[in-house]
Amino acid sequence: SAPQSQQSQQPMYYNAAVPTTTASCEADAKAFTNCLETNNNNMSVCQWYLEQLKACQTMSAQY
Repeated sequence: SAPQSQQSQQPMYYNAAVPTTTASCEADAKAFTNCLETNNNNMSVCQWYLEQLKACQTMSAQY
């Protein structure tokens, strides 16, 4: 039964890794959107959030 548990764990680990990356970028996207909403779409105030989102998306694209 040991080989079966190893086989079932590997796909679950792989599948779990993909949404984690998406979720972290989603948090950055929400923070950016919230900043825009709070600051009347003032990009100069929210530029940092946009840079964080772009960096997250760039890192995600590498995997």
